[in-house]
Amino acid sequence: PRESKQIGHLTDRVTLIIDLWGVGLGHIGFAKDFLAVAVKQTVVLYPETLDRVLVVNAAWAFARLLWPILKQLLHPVTQRKVEIVDASETGAPAANQGP
Repeated sequence: PRESKQIGHLTDRVTLIIDLWGVGLGHIGFAKDFLAVAVKQTVVLYPETLDRVLVVNAAWAFARLLWPILKQLLHPVTQRKVEIVDASETGAPAANQGP
């Protein structure tokens, strides 16, 4: 964008929000595959613009058991951009959270 050229560096940033509300143990395989592809493709397509990946309403099993394994597949810089918020911290689907 024009502003990026004026100040000499990229100014656009993308935050990828993934809401896992309702995803349980029966969906873990799908969730693992989806998240791996979503994060990797976002990094490939928008390498300098991905600012943060926020995974909300993650089941305890995902947040505490699966994520530590999955994050090892990601580059350390990408790992630092991902934040997992488990469902016990949100209490409701992100879509129903008002300002």
